[in-house]
Amino acid sequence: MTAMLQRIPIQFTVLLMGTLFFYNPLYGQCGAGYVEIDEECYWEKDIFFLQSFIDGSEDFLDIDMDDNEDGIISPLELGVQTWSGEGRLTSLFCSNRGLTGDIPEAIINLDKLYWLLLSDNQITGAIPENIGNLVNLIKLDLQWNEIEGNIPKSIEKLRMLQHLDLSFNQLTGSIPDGIGNLTNLKKILLSDNQLTGSIPDGIGNFTNVEKLLLNTNQLEGVIPNSLCELNLDWGARSSVNLANNNFCPQYPVCVELVMGDQDTSACEDWRDRQAALLMAEAETIAEAEAKETGTKQTTAPALEVGASAEQVTKFNEMRREEAEQVADEAEQVADEARIVKEVAEQAAAAAEQAAAETKAAGGRARKEAEEKAFAAEAVAEEAEQAAADKMVVAEEAKQAAAEVIAKQAAAEVIAKQAAEVEEEGDDAKDAKEAAEQAIAAAKAVAESVREEAEQAAAEAAEAKEAAAEAEQAADEAAESKAAAAESKA
Repeated sequence: MTAMLQRIPIQFTVLLMGTLFFYNPLYGQCGAGYVEIDEECYWEKDIFFLQSFIDGSEDFLDIDMDDNEDGIISPLELGVQTWSGEGRLTSLFCSNRGLTGDIPEAIINLDKLYWLLLSDNQITGAIPENIGNLVNLIKLDLQWNEIEGNIPKSIEKLRMLQHLDLSFNQLTGSIPDGIGNLTNLKKILLSDNQLTGSIPDGIGNFTNVEKLLLNTNQLEGVIPNSLCELNLDWGARSSVNLANNNFCPQYPVCVELVMGDQDTSACEDWRDRQAALLMAEAETIAEAEAKETGTKQTTAPALEVGASAEQVTKFNEMRREEAEQVADEAEQVADEARIVKEVAEQAAAAAEQAAAETKAAGGRARKEAEEKAFAAEAVAEEAEQAAADKMVVAEEAKQAAAEVIAKQAAAEVIAKQAAEVEEEGDDAKDAKEAAEQAIAAAKAVAESVREEAEQAAAEAAEAKEAAAEAEQAADEAAESKAAAAESKA
């Protein structure tokens, strides 16, 4: 699915990252050359490459990559990625995700990258000349794009490379001679391009190669015998395929089953060029020898050159005779070949249609397989981390068990002491019962005393009342007596 996305201009992005880097309070934690994203530190040049690819892909990126659904594909959302603990990009799986435009030149800074899979996109332009800077690269997959130009010479520096797939592009020029230095290569897939020139002699160095596909190009010349030294399944075109090129006979016996159709119309011209090169080389050698000995040019070198030319002429005559013999044999089977050609053309048309359908399905299958592989790797890492956590928990449990054992020993001591205290507690129990009886007796006595006190208080109240009445009677008697005395006076 594609959708029109809002995009941040790369100049603004770089300025924003620089501002975050220098003014973010976590700057001290990330260090120089890093940028902080979601409280994690990432190498700034790696982030810059991802953002450059996003900016160069216009509005065709797969919207499904927008994990936070903000309408913008951020650098960390581009494809499936893995990062090292030092914040360096180590793999990028971004097949069939709508990438367009050129491969950013910033790719030459990804010197920690192991896997780069950008197949089934619409990438144009040339492979960056300094791709050889990716010295840790193990797998480079750029198939099914629109890449043009030459295969960079610097590719010979990728000594760790095991898988090289540049098929189904528009590459031109020759295969670099230095590719023979990549002795770790297991898969070399350069089919369906426009490559010219001959097969490099160094191809015999690929002792680990398992698949070699050079079909459907414009490769020419003779096939080196060193090719037969490779450990390939020469009977299966899925393992090795040289068909649909311009290779000249005679072919080594090992490749007869995988040659397919070859356009040999230019082989005579090619042999003439080789003869001219041989003569020029002889003249150069003669001139060098003359200069070295300090002598003037004589007829001897010319004769040697002539001899060389004569040998080349004889060689060409032999080749012509062989070609005429092959032509006679070919004429005998021409009618059958035409019938086979018609059938082949029909099969090719059907195959082309099937290939188109397979490409779409294959792109999805590869995408799912890569994502599953990455998910499996992530699960493995999580499992490893979980195992480490469990080891920590087990160690803590072991320590806790030791503490429990110590506490259990202490509890046994306390239990012993408690048993001794319990024995002493029987006497205390008797004393307690006696004390409780004494307290009960004291309470009974106190209750009796209280009752007597209440009774005495009642009697005192009655006595007080009687005294008051007596005092009143005395007052009345005194008053009566005083009145009688006044009356008598």
